[in-house]
Amino acid sequence: MSDSFLLHEKLREAAQAYSRKIAVEINEHGTYRSYTYIQFYTASRQVASWLRVQGLKKGDRAAIILENCPEWGMIYFGILAAGGVAVPIDHQLKEQEIRLILDDAQASFVFLSARQAGVLQLDPSCKTVSVGATGGASSGVPFSEITGAAGVEEFISGTAPDDLASIIYTSGTVARPKGVMLSHANFAANYLSIERMRMVLPDDVVLSVLPLHHAYPFMINLLVPLFCGVKVVYLSELKPEEL
Repeated sequence: MSDSFLLHEKLREAAQAYSRKIAVEINEHGTYRSYTYIQFYTASRQVASWLRVQGLKKGDRAAIILENCPEWGMIYFGILAAGGVAVPIDHQLKEQEIRLILDDAQASFVFLSARQAGVLQLDPSCKTVSVGATGGASSGVPFSEITGAAGVEEFISGTAPDDLASIIYTSGTVARPKGVMLSHANFAANYLSIERMRMVLPDDVVLSVLPLHHAYPFMINLLVPLFCGVKVVYLSELKPEEL
């Protein structure tokens, strides 16, 4: 097995191996919304196609400001497949803190919830996509419009394993947040060290609770499960009855 790979290509392999198996689902007040591996992968490619049409070029930054949900991963892998760099941001940060990170990362695209889209005042030059939006100038492009598009553009991103995959920002507890630059190869090495221990099996189910904008849950609750054919479950609310 190669010690390095592209994260979105690894997802493609998983989608081929586990195409009809449930990849992710979310419990929305007792009702489950599920996506198979092939549906999840197809959605990520639709995101990638949209980004390319909108002008994203290799190395451009796209921010994700979302709570844990199936769309988080679709967007992340879509950004990478388009040749971009993902910038996960804590959706609970104050507006000024979010704007500082967006400016520092030079993000040209922002994916966020419909609720946030109606509150955050972002740079007009940023192209905004809102998850859960039904339309309207203030909420940006609805995510459903992207995943509902017919066909997926085929293209070569030109990305290499040593290219950036993510810029993860520190909490900024005692100073201004700083971006940690991580490549596809960095994440691949971390994943392979876990995969070799056979700690995760395809019949397992992972409950994703910790926020995905942090490096640890991103690896343990997203990359490792999906690459190993495991189902990931999200909660709409962290309440005892939901658990």
